[in-house]
Amino acid sequence: MANRKDSKNRVLRNGETERKDGRYMYRYTDSKTGQRKTVYARDLPELREKEKSVLSDVEDNIRTDGNVKSLTVNDLFRHYLEIKEISDSTKVNYRSTWKNNVEGSIGRYKVVQVLPSDIMKLYSGLSQKGLAKSSIKRVHNLLHPVLEMAVDDDIIRRNPVKSVWGDYGHEPEEKKALTVGQQKQLMEFVKPDTIYNSQYFLRRISSHKYSTIGAIDTIPPQKKSLSTKQQDKPQNMACIKKQPMEHAISCLF
Repeated sequence: MANRKDSKNRVLRNGETERKDGRYMYRYTDSKTGQRKTVYARDLPELREKEKSVLSDVEDNIRTDGNVKSLTVNDLFRHYLEIKEISDSTKVNYRSTWKNNVEGSIGRYKVVQVLPSDIMKLYSGLSQKGLAKSSIKRVHNLLHPVLEMAVDDDIIRRNPVKSVWGDYGHEPEEKKALTVGQQKQLMEFVKPDTIYNSQYFLRRISSHKYSTIGAIDTIPPQKKSLSTKQQDKPQNMACIKKQPMEHAISCLF
């Protein structure tokens, strides 16, 4: 069988075609879906470069369908939350972290186009905004499993987050506990105040328990709206099974 040639007398490979409008196309079969796919180029050298990328993906079992190639990091995050078995409160935290730090920047990138340098730029930007190391680390710990899922699903070869971490963020300031006298002054101010008196109960309990609100394990029954009262507990006690979230206790503020 004679070799096919283009209008410039160049031999065309299997799957390559010169169109009537002068453009070139390459047709192949997607190894994952079995569907026929086509890529286009303005000239033959450009088409050959695209062929290399396609054949490399096919050889490595990387998905090549258009829907996957157009998937954004935000799309991937939403899919991650749909399949991840985590509590509602954890999802609220994840969505808040994502919205404030990722959604409007790298979240808009296509997954297949994200580079390690893009991740570094994101962390550097967060650091310049004044975020602490622990805050940037939370973003890192969320981005990593989201993009690792893309590796597992054969969308990308390597996780661009995997090798990226450095001295990003500011060291947290040392926190000093209030003295007993300062606690009393705070309570005396909060209790009669028309704005802050709604916080009096939580501040009083956290002060007596020497802990954060999330670590409190007992509350008076009249405040049981914060949790489900346990039937086997003493009458004047109730148990908080999960750390309170702002949206869950908004009625108190």
